[in-house]
Amino acid sequence: MTTCNMKSTYITLTIITKLFLSIQCDKCDPHIGWDMSPVQELRGQGLTEIPPNINQNARELHLQSNKISSLGGKEFFNKHNSNMEARVVLLSCNRITSVDPLAFFGFEFLIILEIKYNLLTVVPDLSVVSTWFDSLALDYNPIASLTNAELLRKYCEYKV
Repeated sequence: MTTCNMKSTYITLTIITKLFLSIQCDKCDPHIGWDMSPVQELRGQGLTEIPPNINQNARELHLQSNKISSLGGKEFFNKHNSNMEARVVLLSCNRITSVDPLAFFGFEFLIILEIKYNLLTVVPDLSVVSTWFDSLALDYNPIASLTNAELLRKYCEYKV
């Protein structure tokens, strides 16, 4: 079993769970392509939290390069009291130190989640959405210790 111990250096970690497998989802609209999907661009606006004006129908949410420090439970769901349509959520280059296990509750179609270049010291428990997403990018977070067993427990056991 491999363990990565990093004290002052940053660990590079990207988890891809369904590599080269096609996504089969009866709720997905096959006629909507990535190039036709609405994108909500909120990059670099100095946001300290998820704003209330998030478009629940946006297929991509770009929230990089802000000052968001944590993601609370049902963070996005509480803004609208309904499910989010986003397939891609980009939260890189913020100041995120913690992610509540229910932060992404209500995302039925989430397949790519990027939380790179933040201040996470542990791999967040995303078991609520881990059966849906294909790619979780946690590169360049100061995650101090990580074992393969931890990854398997947190993500792989939810895949069937």
